[in-house]
Amino acid sequence: MTRVPLCLGITALLAITYVPARAEDVPRYQLSVGQEIQYQGTSDFKYESGSFHTDSNWTAWVVRQNADGSWRVVLKSESKFTQSAGGRSLGGQTNTSLAWFDLFPDGKAPRNDSLGFSVEPTVVFAKLPDDPQARQNGWEAPVAFGVIRYKAQPATDKASEIVFTAQQVAPENEIYLMTNTSTIHFDPGRGLVIGNEQEQSQGYGFKGTGHGSNSLTSVKTDDPAWTRQFDHESRAYFDAVADYQEKQQQAQKDPAHAEGLV
Repeated sequence: MTRVPLCLGITALLAITYVPARAEDVPRYQLSVGQEIQYQGTSDFKYESGSFHTDSNWTAWVVRQNADGSWRVVLKSESKFTQSAGGRSLGGQTNTSLAWFDLFPDGKAPRNDSLGFSVEPTVVFAKLPDDPQARQNGWEAPVAFGVIRYKAQPATDKASEIVFTAQQVAPENEIYLMTNTSTIHFDPGRGLVIGNEQEQSQGYGFKGTGHGSNSLTSVKTDDPAWTRQFDHESRAYFDAVADYQEKQQQAQKDPAHAEGLV
């Protein structure tokens, strides 16, 4: 009787029992170098004696492909915030922030100092499930304050769309009695989030409810030479910002040499 080596037997068993996940089981981003992706959104929040309104614009430039399979993305966030209270309108200035991050096909985007607290990539690049089991049971992604918990929704009649919800969980939620839930629409064919709707509520301080939405408005491909130049210049910009912030921290620790450091 011929004996089969144990290691070969295990290998054969794995080959028989392992079934690769289908592509449709785990949606993935499909970016390409040179893409310029734009989103627009609005949100409103009404409370006892007034309201908040925000207009938002997001522009993402895919500037290069990294060796680990991720894409380097430069993201610009523009937001115009106004408050109406007592018959007066306050605010109205547009705030602009620029940051970079490396986006993996599954939506993982490790945080870096350029993101700070004003730029959150998950607003337009939601985290996707790691595998079919996560898609079935839910998955999480860390954010600046807390985590986002995702849950896939039942299939819709739109074959080109996958829908899942996202609930942000943070310590201040319990303090301010806050809820923040989004419904995200992902197009697996285009490999992009095409829109989302948000619902908010708060029961302490500004007691009220709000809603908002973001939608994909434009995807175009920039000239390769322009993309390379933008990649080069954005690196110089972010390096300069990081150096400045480091010198500021040194100056706070060494006030006697602050002037020279800054």
